[in-house]
Amino acid sequence: WSDRYKWIEKPMFNSYLFVHIELKQTLHILQTSGVHHFVKIGGEIIPIRDSEINGNKNLIEGGYDPEPTDYFVVGDEVEIIGGPLRGLKGLVNRKKGNDFFVLKIDTIQHAIQCRIERKWLKSLKKQNRPTISRLS
Repeated sequence: WSDRYKWIEKPMFNSYLFVHIELKQTLHILQTSGVHHFVKIGGEIIPIRDSEINGNKNLIEGGYDPEPTDYFVVGDEVEIIGGPLRGLKGLVNRKKGNDFFVLKIDTIQHAIQCRIERKWLKSLKKQNRPTISRLS
């Protein structure tokens, strides 16, 4: 707000609801108002690993201030959305735990790369990622 600051709570993963259920309970969950579907790969419902859920809980309960970030895989096509390189399109690379932006020059079959913060990258791939029980 322009006249004051206010603390607000936001979900870590927008529009996702995590449930711990038996497979036979899926129909009951899908009948819940606002639930759209489960995460599926190849038509099969896939669970989120307990270690991933517990890791998320540990980050929050441990006093850290985690925030969501884009999920990039080496080779993903991206566009730089800020700074002097804004508008350049290329690939993601990772070396020694750091993210790099790779600019390919196809004509001469060479590439150059520079280290870049993840916040400056936007994925160019289609949003066909699986989803967890989505809330409408």
